[in-house]
Amino acid sequence: MFQVYISSTYQDLQDFRITAAKAVRHLQCRAVAMEDYLASDERPLDRCLADVRSSNIYVGLFARRYGFTPPGQTKSITQLEYEEAGLAGIPRLIFILDESVDWAESNSDSDPTDILQLRSTLQEKHLVSTFRNTDELDARLTAALSLTLQKHGGNGKIEIPELLPYMNNRSRQRDQLADALDIHFEQCPRRPFVAIVYGDEREAHSAFVERLERVTFPKLLGLAEDSEPLQHFDIRWSEPGASLDERERRLQCRLAESLTGERRADTQAIAEELARNRCPVMISSSVLSSDWQADEEKLVLRWLKHWTTWPDMPPGQKLFIVLSFHLKDCSQASFLARRKLNKKNKCVCEFVSQLNNDEAENFSLVPLERLQAISEADVLNWLEDYAAKFCRESQGVIRDPLVLEEQLKPWLREFFRTENEINKSEGIHMEKLARELRRQLDRCLNEGGI
Repeated sequence: MFQVYISSTYQDLQDFRITAAKAVRHLQCRAVAMEDYLASDERPLDRCLADVRSSNIYVGLFARRYGFTPPGQTKSITQLEYEEAGLAGIPRLIFILDESVDWAESNSDSDPTDILQLRSTLQEKHLVSTFRNTDELDARLTAALSLTLQKHGGNGKIEIPELLPYMNNRSRQRDQLADALDIHFEQCPRRPFVAIVYGDEREAHSAFVERLERVTFPKLLGLAEDSEPLQHFDIRWSEPGASLDERERRLQCRLAESLTGERRADTQAIAEELARNRCPVMISSSVLSSDWQADEEKLVLRWLKHWTTWPDMPPGQKLFIVLSFHLKDCSQASFLARRKLNKKNKCVCEFVSQLNNDEAENFSLVPLERLQAISEADVLNWLEDYAAKFCRESQGVIRDPLVLEEQLKPWLREFFRTENEINKSEGIHMEKLARELRRQLDRCLNEGGI
């Protein structure tokens, strides 16, 4: 999937950014933008530039504000992102607000010298497109991006969305979240909400967390499709090999740096930064059972206790904490290794089973049911729902969901029969299932059959 970085100042171009992101996603690309950090012009520079370098295409939107210049820099983040894309050698698509547009004075710099110079540079170096409203931007960005994709390997091929094969049944976990959120919003809506996820590592935890970010939480919150997306920060869990205090300190530093750009920021500073963001925020971390130490339980409890002292959030602000426990697959390990890993897996399961909301102080806690393998009936439901919807919206060889079902159902029955005979199980782990579903969807939508 192509990754498209959307760059602009924020406050003056919010509606245009939403339009640009929707246009990017409509072309089956991943949109990356400042909303992925915090909805603010003062976003973390290093992460922005790293995301620019890792993208395939840069889209720059420019109006009448130059943007925030970080301490120690002489250029705004917006200009630095534009220049970084040039250094990385990725295509740059430039869109400039038409001069004839009646623009609010509050959205214009009092001293326009810097933005006028930047706009002049852009017009000299690029064949820029202008826009007067969101409809014009949508049409012109879609056309320019489509052409660029064709030139750089798109070739009109239907790309299967990363999350689509993972949208099989997780209804029990969703229902648990829905019930817990109803209680949370009634009893303590301005406090953090913590969800515990656990299961075999082959159940694709990362995809489940992404599903929480992009689908589950937005739907449960009733967010409109064109609203600001939920912001997700992934905090790497502390590695084994250090003292408990040192590992806790590393976690706090990583949290502070991800949210503020400053490793030594305290809780109050982090909370104030989040309070500036109008959209919901999700903070996730992953604990591997293979790294489980004798004091790991204490570290997890300290991490949970951290949210008891979190300052109350502004009315309407939502903060979700997701902690995932990955149980190591022991099936291919030697006897001694399998014995050791099974013991660690058991410790994790026993610890998670003891967690409950009654023990949570000043925040809500919901341990979700264990992620389980997917059944054939689950995939049939997915085929009639999520796959059918994508089939209708795509421009693939097959556009009729009924034809897609006719193609996939025989393969699906044989796939489950073979796997069940080999593994003596009624279900298939999500990781393997999603990989095969992606392969079959790709054949059907791009070749017309399997």
